[in-house]
Amino acid sequence: MIYTLIYILTTKNVDILNAWFWYERVVYIIIFPEKFFYHFWFIGLILSFYLFYPLLIKFLMKYQNRLLSILIISIVIQAIWIPIRNLLFIILLSIKKYFLVYNILFSLVFYSFLSYISYFLLGIYLSRVELKSSHYWLFIFPILILSFISFLFTIRYGYFLEIIFPLFFIPVIIIYFKLSRKIKKIKPILVLFGKYSFGIYLIHGAINLKMIEILYNNSITINNWVFYPLLFILTFSTSYLIAFSINLIPGSRYIIGKVREERIVQNFIQKSIIFEYKINNLK
Repeated sequence: MIYTLIYILTTKNVDILNAWFWYERVVYIIIFPEKFFYHFWFIGLILSFYLFYPLLIKFLMKYQNRLLSILIISIVIQAIWIPIRNLLFIILLSIKKYFLVYNILFSLVFYSFLSYISYFLLGIYLSRVELKSSHYWLFIFPILILSFISFLFTIRYGYFLEIIFPLFFIPVIIIYFKLSRKIKKIKPILVLFGKYSFGIYLIHGAINLKMIEILYNNSITINNWVFYPLLFILTFSTSYLIAFSINLIPGSRYIIGKVREERIVQNFIQKSIIFEYKINNLK
């Protein structure tokens, strides 16, 4: 809520505050923060995931020996859910005149973690299982199913690109995960950046917008090959410095979240060992 108001002011989108039925606009700000800046969609999504996380973990603990099968099923579920979600969006248009009801129902569908469930489960799977080369072929099965489903919906509804997103991201995530276990030299750097990652996430949107303005004022546009590398360096470094500086202020955890210390990161990395130990003791 605080950052939404900050972004409204920094982007000069203050018309929302001057509108009639201001209480409806406040609800709109709370339910749809991404309408004021693109990256806030993640907040609603992660809250949706956290609500179901205890049940999900309980389910995974019960079927811990079938994590790969569950991951494969989740990819298919995500592919099926996307067109269902889009259909629900169309159906909800019939009650759009009921502002509050429409926006609440729309947000429940929009922020449903089912749209990204395979990514969540992939992270849980990789944190608990050592992926062997012999297991890679098992990913071919869901990919073929997903491709077939995507083909059918492309013909009928045109949802192809959105449905096959897991095909693009999951292999990349696995590759980065495998590399991260081998390249130990960069671990201190990753831990250093990871400490302020949430603060950087909250801040970077406004910084990115300002840096684009500065680059354009200096005749560096998207047509220049240096635009995106320079934009990334400027946005990331500035966001990091701001997050680092805010962290020095008492009570900063309420502004940029709690900073993760290296000890906490190491405990997270060792989570799979602790998880298996507890399970074995329960048997």
